[in-house]
Amino acid sequence: MILKTYFDADWAGNIDDRTSTSTYISFLGSNPISWSLKKQKAVARYITKAEYRALTAAASKIMWLSTLFKELTFLISESP
Repeated sequence: MILKTYFDADWAGNIDDRTSTSTYISFLGSNPISWSLKKQKAVARYITKAEYRALTAAASKIMWLSTLFKELTFLISESP
């Protein structure tokens, strides 16, 4: 199986307080196994900072899932 994760950020998408939204979804093969949509706690001045925050959340989840699969001796054919 292949583990893939996609992420994105909506920079300053909340019109009330100008905070961004981080989103990611992880697939094992073609099946979604983990997803998140969260409002970022701080206002990002640039889209790059909002994207890095979304990337950090997605990378953290990838590492957690990889460790979980390793402990369960579930083999993933490629690096995520």
